[in-house]
Amino acid sequence: MSVIKFKYKLCEVVTGMTWSVSTAAVIATITLMLSSSGCFEVAPADRVPDNHTKSEAVAGAMHPPHISLPDSFNLTASTSTMLDATSYLSDTDEIVAYSWNTGDGRVINESVIKLYYPNPGTYNLTLTVTGRSGYILTASSLVEVHAADEVVKTPNSINPASTPIITPTPVPTVAIDPVITHIEFDPPGRDGDKLNEEWVEIFNRGESVIDMGGWKLADLANHSYIFHEGFKLEAGGKVRIHVGEGTDSATDLYMNSTRPIWNNDGDTATLYDDSGVILDQYSYMVEITSTPTATPTPAPTQAHLAGVLIYEINFNPEGDDRVNLTGEWVEILNNGSDPVNMEGWLLKDAKNHTYVFPDGFTLFQGSKVRVHVGEGTDSATDLYMNSTSPIWNNDGDTATLFDEVGEIVDQYSY
Repeated sequence: MSVIKFKYKLCEVVTGMTWSVSTAAVIATITLMLSSSGCFEVAPADRVPDNHTKSEAVAGAMHPPHISLPDSFNLTASTSTMLDATSYLSDTDEIVAYSWNTGDGRVINESVIKLYYPNPGTYNLTLTVTGRSGYILTASSLVEVHAADEVVKTPNSINPASTPIITPTPVPTVAIDPVITHIEFDPPGRDGDKLNEEWVEIFNRGESVIDMGGWKLADLANHSYIFHEGFKLEAGGKVRIHVGEGTDSATDLYMNSTRPIWNNDGDTATLYDDSGVILDQYSYMVEITSTPTATPTPAPTQAHLAGVLIYEINFNPEGDDRVNLTGEWVEILNNGSDPVNMEGWLLKDAKNHTYVFPDGFTLFQGSKVRVHVGEGTDSATDLYMNSTSPIWNNDGDTATLFDEVGEIVDQYSY
């Protein structure tokens, strides 16, 4: 048995990470370690046994991107901040999966998250990304969460000695507590013929009524259901969201889809409030090992223009994408109660292809507009990017909607 030996230096800012390399006859595990010179050295690795499968290693991953998180974050309990995983990577072209572990029992499998903690404390935040070739990179950061009325001392304070820690008087609050209790993903018979027997059940185990207007239920492919304005779930009540068509009631809602949504070989349902905060997730596998993942429930907060959202992306239209450019589009919905002036708003993909909404464009409450890739005449329901080539990748992409001051209003990944 032979052993491969080599040394390679990287003078880039990289946190500790490991990956694997597969060549013709050698599979080695490489560990990056910070050297005294401030560069990174690759140490020789033990040869992997010949019966090691290629699925356990990564072919051609000699140069994965670099990943780095700040040493720490400071937050106030029940407030939030947006984190975009792509901002902490030197390159995202090869990344196929993102996962955030917030250190308090939550795992969020999205590139962009709204980070919040309902309780003060110190948490270990970990970002894990997976490359197309199979390599896995991780980075961690400490998150210090302070009480809402706590004054945080810093080394730059003018007079730290005179800055007291204020102990707030507890104020009784009514916590909402919705949970996804079950997903009926494989009803008897042909799924396409029994769409209303495919459903997700949500239970209010709290002690107060929940106003779910504007909330969103989504699967891993981001097929989404938006709860209609005024829908309330009573304390101790349950509601089923059916895939097919029907008449909404207090116990049954309908997605009005013409095809099945919840995959028979495994999927994840995520419940968001009207500000985009994840309230609960439920994952299942083909072995029927469904396990709801409980998450801490924050008090609902009002988000900026929460009624405007990216509803659907038709990224792979019929025929040749390069010919059917107007068949490739992004659909945006105003699910709020007021019209929204979208003049100067931006729609971008992961590679920063950008569409600027025209002067005077307004999206009225309950209305949708499609932003087509190709050429056409703008109207209240259809806008055109006038691109001569496809934009939305068939193998995955992220659409981000910004308002006129550059704040993220919504994101949609597939």
